Amino acid sequence: MVTQCENSLREVAAQVYRHGMQNGHLECAACGMQRLTEDGLWQHFPLFHVNQPNVGLQSCCICDKRVSNFAVHLRNEHGPPGRGEMEAENRKQIPLYSFALVVCRHPDGRFLLVQEFCNQGFWLPGGAVDPHESLSSAAIRETKEEAGIDIELTGKLVLLIEHASREQYVRMRWIFAARPKDVHQLPKSIPDYESVGASWVSLEEISQLRLRGTEPIQWCNYLANGGQVYPLSLLQDHGK
Repeated sequence: MVTQCENSLREVAAQVYRHGMQNGHLECAACGMQRLTEDGLWQHFPLFHVNQPNVGLQSCCICDKRVSNFAVHLRNEHGPPGRGEMEAENRKQIPLYSFALVVCRHPDGRFLLVQEFCNQGFWLPGGAVDPHESLSSAAIRETKEEAGIDIELTGKLVLLIEHASREQYVRMRWIFAARPKDVHQLPKSIPDYESVGASWVSLEEISQLRLRGTEPIQWCNYLANGGQVYPLSLLQDHGK
C-alpha cells in the first residue's frame, strides 16, 4: 500500500482488524490467512494481493470452479457482485467496427456521391474496413467498388467515435478527403451488390437529393468552405 492519506490508513487498519475477527471457513491461497468469510476474502485479496502474479488455471476456494484468473473470478462471481448487489465487471465485450468514408472532390468543384442499394438514398462512398486492411486501403477500395472511381487520398478530415448502445457496438468512422486520379473517368452506372451507381454532384444538387444521412451535406460543405484537412500521416494507418 502506498498512500499519503491518513484516512486510508485508518480504513485499511479497520479492515485488517475485521478480517482477524471473522469466523469463516475460507483460507487465502496467497498468504494462508484463515477464518475468512466470502465477503472477507473478497475484500482481503485485492487489498493485500493486488500484485499477486496470475498462476493460471486454479480452483476457486469458494466454489471449486477452475478459473484462469482468480482475482477476476473473485471480483465478479463472489461477494456483492455474486449476489447481484453491485455490478460485475465481466460484461460482454462490445464489438468495435471501423468505417472509412470518402469526400471526393472533382477539380470542377463537384462531389462524388453513391446511390445506395435498397432505396436508401445517396451517400458518401465508403464502408467497413476488412480484417488486416489499412484504413486508407479500405477507403480506396470502397470508393472503387461503390462509385467506380479510382481516387487519390489527400488527407483526413476527422475521426468520429460513436457508441450505438441499442445495437451494442462502438463505431469508428474515418473521414478521408480525396480527388479522382483521372478526371475523365466516368462514375459507376451499372447496379450491382455494392450500389445502384454514382454521380458527380454540385453542392446545390446535394441539398435536393434524397440522402441516406446528413454526412454528404456536412462534409462536402466542410471541404468546400476550406475546412481543415489533416495530413494522412497524422494518425498511423497500418494494415497487415
